[in-house]
Amino acid sequence: MKKKFTKKEKITLAVLAGLMVVVIAVGAVLIIGNTNKANEEAKKLTQPTTSDTTTASETQQVTNKAKNDKKSSAASEKSDKNSSSKTSGKAEAQTEAPASSQNGGSSSSVNSQSSQASAPQSNAGSSSASSSKTSSKKTVSGDKITEVKPEPVKEHKSSDILKVNGKECHVGDVITVVLNVKSDKSIVNYQGFTVFDSAYLKVKEVMPNAVGIASDSDDRIDYNASSIAGMNFSEKGTIYSATFEVLKTGETKIKNTLEIISQLDENHYLRQLDDSDYKTSIEIYD
Repeated sequence: MKKKFTKKEKITLAVLAGLMVVVIAVGAVLIIGNTNKANEEAKKLTQPTTSDTTTASETQQVTNKAKNDKKSSAASEKSDKNSSSKTSGKAEAQTEAPASSQNGGSSSSVNSQSSQASAPQSNAGSSSASSSKTSSKKTVSGDKITEVKPEPVKEHKSSDILKVNGKECHVGDVITVVLNVKSDKSIVNYQGFTVFDSAYLKVKEVMPNAVGIASDSDDRIDYNASSIAGMNFSEKGTIYSATFEVLKTGETKIKNTLEIISQLDENHYLRQLDDSDYKTSIEIYD
């Protein structure tokens, strides 16, 4: 006999059934959601990320580059070996060539190499000789003393003649007398005097060189100079120049005496020069 439910029980049963359906539906949704999430995570695990792909690509590039470098290095080593072998063979051929030439064979390349080898030796010998010649040439140190060369008298004041050291000078003219020295030594001091006849010549002015001093009195001109640095008379230099007025006709002489002319020796002591070490001259400009 079927049990009859009351209305209240029917409502309760309907509510319970509805709740069961809801619970089942929610459970199904949760299960499906978890399944999808699991599938996505599994898919992420099985597929590489962009970063992993990039890293893998870079790793592959590095690997390829290392392989290429290795191949290039091997090729370079091979090329160097071939070049070394060729050079060695060439050197051996050049070594054998002179030997064959000595054994009677002739080779233009060997002769060319031989002439090229001898040329530098010849040039070296020439350079050595030139250097030796240059070093043997002595140079004079010190202040260079130049030679005074005054202009001669353009117009003579008379036809009357006075012979001075054999040179014809005209009465009334002003002549210039220059005392010069030439020496290949470095002169550190000198001293001397010049005498003349004041009856024929009258001193107007005495001009020493830049280093020395000079003065006149009566029938005499005294001069001297000193220089630790030395004085260079290698090209003939002037000790002094003096102007004279020619007073009358006749013949007279100007005489010079160089009392001291010295240089420093290797020990830095003053040494008087020998007569052969220097030469003096009196130049007269009329």
